Amino acid sequence: MRHIVAAGEATVHNTMHEPRTTYAVYVAKPPGMNVFPAQTGHRHLRRLAALRGVAIGAQGGVLALAWFVLGMHLPWLPLLATMAAQALVALLTGLRLSSARPVSNMELFAQLCLDVLALARREFDVPLAAYQVSGEFSLIEAAARAGWVDRDRMILESLTCIRRAGADFILTYFAKDVARWLGE
Repeated sequence: MRHIVAAGEATVHNTMHEPRTTYAVYVAKPPGMNVFPAQTGHRHLRRLAALRGVAIGAQGGVLALAWFVLGMHLPWLPLLATMAAQALVALLTGLRLSSARPVSNMELFAQLCLDVLALARREFDVPLAAYQVSGEFSLIEAAARAGWVDRDRMILESLTCIRRAGADFILTYFAKDVARWLGE
């Protein structure tokens, strides 16, 4: 089969059938250009934030139903603390979305991993471990070297997010630094 394709009208020649006219456009990706538009990350993160909002609202509704309608006595402090932490993450995500800076695939992946860790914490009553990936380590180190962030504060913020999501143990490349800080 032989195809001749050009932008606009093209003729497709096939040895088995009559030639027919089709319409096709071939657009080559310029070198260095991301396949996805820059705002794709924002759109996916907005969707994730909306799903988090629905989850928080549903949890609040169920707790209100349990208290007011069913008269259940629940461990309110941990339940409300969990909802407050979820609301804080939603607020921080909303603030992040107000920035014009593109949302990278790595950032979106990290947000999803935190959600998976939080869900696992709710489902399983076993110790959970999380691994801070080398990509996050490299990003923090590079940003600190460039003077964009305070390295120590960024390390603690990153590890705190993982801990708040539900990890009992964190495997990290920053272990020696954190052990030194804890010993001070």
